[in-house]
Amino acid sequence: MAVTLVLEDGTGIDDANTYQLVADFRTYFDNLGIDTSALLDAAVTAALFETGSCLLEICFTYKGLISFPETPQALSWPRTGLRDRRGLEVPADSIPNEIKKAQNELARTVALQAADGGRYSYSDSPTNTGAEKRNKLDVLEEEFYGPGTAFTIEISKDVQSFISKILRPYITGGNAFHVTNVAVI
Repeated sequence: MAVTLVLEDGTGIDDANTYQLVADFRTYFDNLGIDTSALLDAAVTAALFETGSCLLEICFTYKGLISFPETPQALSWPRTGLRDRRGLEVPADSIPNEIKKAQNELARTVALQAADGGRYSYSDSPTNTGAEKRNKLDVLEEEFYGPGTAFTIEISKDVQSFISKILRPYITGGNAFHVTNVAVI
C-alpha cells in the first residue's frame, strides 16, 4: 500500500497526515548541508507519514486550542492562543516552523532506522490495554493500542534535546516525549 501524504496547510484539513512533503524534507536538510540522497522517496514519505500522523500527535501535549473545532481537524495544528519564543502571537491559520523542523528531524531518524532494517526500541513503560488497529505502510508496519501503551522508537538524546528546545513554547510539561498510546512493531 502506497502512502499518500496530505499536507496540513493551516486550514484544518480533515484528512491531513503531515506538516511537510518530501521536497520540504529534502530542502530542509540541503539547507543544513546534510545529504539525504541515500534515503529513497518512499522511505521518506513513510517516515513523514509516521511522524506527522503519529509521533507529533501522540508524543506531545500542545498548549492552546485547535483552530477549527467545528470541523474534524485531523492534526493538532493549526492552533490558537499561542505565542512563539519571541512573544509574538502565532497566527491561527499557520503551522510554526518549529513544528516542521521537529517533523523533519523525527522523519530523518525514522527513515534512517528503516533504511538500516532496524526496529524501534525506545519505550516508555509499555502496557497493552486493547483497541488494536494495524496499518501496513511502504516500509513500516504499525499497531495501535488503547491508552497505556507506549510508542517504541529509538530517538537519540541529541535529537530529543533539539526537538524539546524548539518545541518548548508550544508544549506542556517538562518532558517532550511523553507517549501513552501507540506501539510500533
